[in-house]
Amino acid sequence: MSEEDFSELVFCHCESAKGGRSNLPQLTYFEFLAAMAFRYFLEKKVDIAVIEVGLGGRLDATNVITPLVSVITRIGMDHQGYLGDTLEAIAHEKCGIIKNGVPVVTVDQEPSAMAVIREAAEEKGCMLHVVSSTEVKYKLGLLGRHQYENAALALRASELVSDVIASPSRTDEAISRAFLNTRWPGRLEVVSREPLIILDGAHNALGAESLARFVRGEFKNKKVTIILGIMADKDVEDIVGRLAPLADRLILTRPNIQRAADPNEISARAGLVSGSYEVITPLKTAIVTVREQMPPDGVLIITGSLYTVGEAMQTFSS
Repeated sequence: MSEEDFSELVFCHCESAKGGRSNLPQLTYFEFLAAMAFRYFLEKKVDIAVIEVGLGGRLDATNVITPLVSVITRIGMDHQGYLGDTLEAIAHEKCGIIKNGVPVVTVDQEPSAMAVIREAAEEKGCMLHVVSSTEVKYKLGLLGRHQYENAALALRASELVSDVIASPSRTDEAISRAFLNTRWPGRLEVVSREPLIILDGAHNALGAESLARFVRGEFKNKKVTIILGIMADKDVEDIVGRLAPLADRLILTRPNIQRAADPNEISARAGLVSGSYEVITPLKTAIVTVREQMPPDGVLIITGSLYTVGEAMQTFSS
């Protein structure tokens, strides 16, 4: 979207929100952007839009649509303050995107979450498709084995959409090219090869475990430094518990955002022993300091939050 189109949409929506209709509730930032996006898609006559919910699904601003297919990725413990403190409760909120007769694609979830999804699909009369990473025979441009599970979801969803809109058959060559050329900034993204520096926005238990699995598989004989900045409302104990054991050197920091946890709060909540970590703030100083001190064959991973990764991106692009 061009800056001009964005500005015009902001102006139009601000005018609509004023317009003498004082009985309308105050829109959140996300609701405002979602409304802008839908209007933009309509004006540009897009053929296919992939809509990701902001939080949960059932009560999310994006859930005003009736999709061609509903996709539920692997469910973990996240946003418990809003979605519930069990996998069943969180799955219930996610299942809010399931609509009458619309096919649903998911992976083989934990039994408690899977039961909720199956029940919701049955109640809504939906065909449920459960996919596996083994179904993907293509090479991915994204790092991490967990991306093959995500690719399986994308592949099945695209097949179902193609059936609905009667689009031309996709060739193996086109699918292979699409997967190989997929890029996802901030998700196991290599921003430097000498030294090797990777950004990953792991901000919950599932993300941290996926990152940990990648590190264990790829860097067994490497000196790994982890710079960790986490939001205070996240499961700090779980994230640190999964990532700290992998670090030969652990740096706690704080991105420049109010929600971020103070490094001393992180160490206290995670029960870290004095001497097992260092505190370096701000984030840019942590990055510059560690980069200067890294051994030639070392690996630096910057993670813990998308805000941490976003700020790190600015450092590497400046």
